[in-house]
Amino acid sequence: MVDLFSPLLIGALTIMAWSLLYKENPFYRLAESLMVGWGMGYTVYVMLTTLYQTWYRPLTGGNWTLVIPMVIGLLLFTSFHKKYVFLSRWGMAAVAGAGTGFAVRQVLPVMIFGQIGGFGVPQSGTDMFGVVNWLIVLICTVSVVIYFTFTKEHTGLLGKIATIGRWSMMIAFGATFGASLFANQVFVIERSAFLAKMPEVILIPIALILLLVDVVRRRRKA
Repeated sequence: MVDLFSPLLIGALTIMAWSLLYKENPFYRLAESLMVGWGMGYTVYVMLTTLYQTWYRPLTGGNWTLVIPMVIGLLLFTSFHKKYVFLSRWGMAAVAGAGTGFAVRQVLPVMIFGQIGGFGVPQSGTDMFGVVNWLIVLICTVSVVIYFTFTKEHTGLLGKIATIGRWSMMIAFGATFGASLFANQVFVIERSAFLAKMPEVILIPIALILLLVDVVRRRRKA
């Protein structure tokens, strides 16, 4: 019974969410409310579980240094009190500083040193396509950097190189946008394949009947 009810429920929620393509309706609002409610409940569960495992258990085990992050976290709640709102800035400063330090530690080896290392001449054994790829990356990177150099007017050879940089950015932005759209289509294809199976496919004619009933009802009112 569970194996039959679960796919039907998931399929019904999928169709209810897609019903927004037709118009705003109670079925979509119900699916939206359920999604937000389940998401919030799961977020609270993960938050409490993480807090228990990473803070409460080590603290009760004798790691009293965890009192410091507890105090910093409590300072953030002082923003709800006008008299002690200034204390929340200490907590926010600690969170922002720690987050910035962590981000910089990850950014330096990956986005700076890693990218600089990619400019190295390909070693022996690299095929022709590897060399061509290296040349394309080198030309695009240098031209984009020159494009954002505003200390000299972009004329002559400098202007031509800056134009290559602008084209490179347009190609990169277009490829990124296309990849984002394709990634979204993957979810649609997966949901469509899910609804095409039994017993979920039974829900499609039911949804079509409800759609026709609503269309007839709206025409009669008009």
